[in-house]
Amino acid sequence: MGAMRIKNEKLADQTYTIFGAGAAGVGIARQLRSGLMEEGCTEREAVDRIFALDSKGLILEDRADLEEYKKDFAKPRSVVENWIREDDTVITLEEVLKNARTTVLIGTSTQTCAFNEPIVEIMMDNTPVPVIFPLSNPTSKSEADPRNILEMTSGAAIVASGSPFPSITIEGRERRIGQGNNAFIFPGLGLGAIVSQAKEITNGMFTASAYALANTIPEAALENKCVYPPIEDLFEVSFHVAKAVYLKAVEEGVGTPLETDDLDEAIRDRMWIPIYSKYLFKSDS
Repeated sequence: MGAMRIKNEKLADQTYTIFGAGAAGVGIARQLRSGLMEEGCTEREAVDRIFALDSKGLILEDRADLEEYKKDFAKPRSVVENWIREDDTVITLEEVLKNARTTVLIGTSTQTCAFNEPIVEIMMDNTPVPVIFPLSNPTSKSEADPRNILEMTSGAAIVASGSPFPSITIEGRERRIGQGNNAFIFPGLGLGAIVSQAKEITNGMFTASAYALANTIPEAALENKCVYPPIEDLFEVSFHVAKAVYLKAVEEGVGTPLETDDLDEAIRDRMWIPIYSKYLFKSDS
């Protein structure tokens, strides 16, 4: 969503490939589906835009022993019938990117250097501003070093990572690499759930969290193609996430409205500010 603010486009304008369809990858696919439906796509239209690969290539419906949790994003064989490909049994990442015309590539595979130069070149062929997120961690398992992606695209790509990487100077501008860290969402999500006395945490509440987070990205960060606010803004980000979660919980009927004329103040009153006492340690010697 932050990347869409930078591109001035919608989620529904993109085609997504998720490389690594484990729990994290499928979880991301589900949230993308939720976000696309929030923009007006039907569930079928949303799923049609998402391509998921695991160690056996693109996930297809007719695969033997397909895990249950992957079935929502499995493609019918008919989708790939006219694709240009080398092997009927395994459809590779390169083939998916080329045939699906992917504009957003997300890595959750833990395959080091999987997003290499040929992969990045395909993404540049598909769109002038590719979104490439090597989200695997730790750093040694990242699909790419963000520096390499930016250098290969002359700074055109929008990049975020799952591991921490230093800022990069590219084309004369410093680029901060945003880290996809749940610290940006979970404090506010928890607070919003508590304030609303939510009976459950819904996909809608997560989607509301993501929109709230994207809307807190400062203009200066967007100008440098950074899809996250600075971590120093976490306290204020958490407030906006909590408010969005509260409103969504009430809207969906899983939360209870507060009896207050000032919702902002009511939420801020419930925010915890850690203040630590100072300790003086005396050496035994």
